[in-house]
Amino acid sequence: MRNGIEVDGLAAFKATTADAARDLDGLERAHQAAGDYLAERARPRTPRQTGTLAAGVRSDAASGLTLLEDEVEYAGVIHGGWAERNIEPQPWLADTVHDETAGVTDIFVDSIDDIVHQIHGT
Repeated sequence: MRNGIEVDGLAAFKATTADAARDLDGLERAHQAAGDYLAERARPRTPRQTGTLAAGVRSDAASGLTLLEDEVEYAGVIHGGWAERNIEPQPWLADTVHDETAGVTDIFVDSIDDIVHQIHGT
């Protein structure tokens, strides 16, 4: 109580606001969800001969980033092409990211909405 005024729920409001600020700072869960979403959609678009490239598609979230990659060592050559070897670019990862922008945006909007709705108190 301060100067005769008591605010019910102020402690809960401060605590949940602090929690929300931490969650909003890096949005790690949203980054991982976005990466997983993109990886799921990239695998079927992956050029196929043996299926090795599709099996190598991975996502990760690190330092506030969403990472989408293919772990197969020759994936970069297939993705970006190699003119000297007559290998045409097949940018399935970049195309997936471009085509799925709305879905990724929805993931972040939903995540932020969930975080903000956890704030309660006064």
